[in-house]
Amino acid sequence: METLFGKTLTQLKKVVSTLGLKPYVEKQMASWLYQKGITSIDEMTNLTLESRQKLQEYYEIGLTPPVKAEISKDGTKKYLYHINGQ
Repeated sequence: METLFGKTLTQLKKVVSTLGLKPYVEKQMASWLYQKGITSIDEMTNLTLESRQKLQEYYEIGLTPPVKAEISKDGTKKYLYHINGQ
């Protein structure tokens, strides 16, 4: 399954066009992916259910939430992620 995270606005526009979604959806998707940091297409609540279902047929977000987060004494934030199910 192809991932959405990492795609440019131009690439998202192609995804939207290919799936027959409304043109403004690309900007909504970019906002969810890069500003709000979602991990599931279901979290894109301003997209119609039909749009989310179409996206889920072919795509996934491509991010997983961190399994552990730490803040060091100097305020540095460190995150641990599972990669490829490991």
